[in-house]
Amino acid sequence: MLTIFIILIYCLYKNLSYDTVLIALFLIISRVIETFNDVIYGSLKKKNDFLDMVGKSYTLKSILTLVLFLVIDLLTHNLLISTFGILLGSILVFIFYDLNKVKNLK
Repeated sequence: MLTIFIILIYCLYKNLSYDTVLIALFLIISRVIETFNDVIYGSLKKKNDFLDMVGKSYTLKSILTLVLFLVIDLLTHNLLISTFGILLGSILVFIFYDLNKVKNLK
């Protein structure tokens, strides 16, 4: 959360456009979700060896975010909306893959 606050202060200081600030926020929030994934899988690593799930999660997220970004960009030619696709892909993998895997393991 501190990172988001610092980036917002920086964007205000540099007087960046609304679109630029939103793009930065979308990318930062997707990285925050990735950090939650790391923490969840890190806590599981202490109990068992689940590196295959971590690899599948990262692969799925990489493919989904890339496809969403490319398809949205080809359809809209709008970087802001395309960047939202990255955030959407991260959220979808976190909710529908990562959280389900963690629930099944506990």
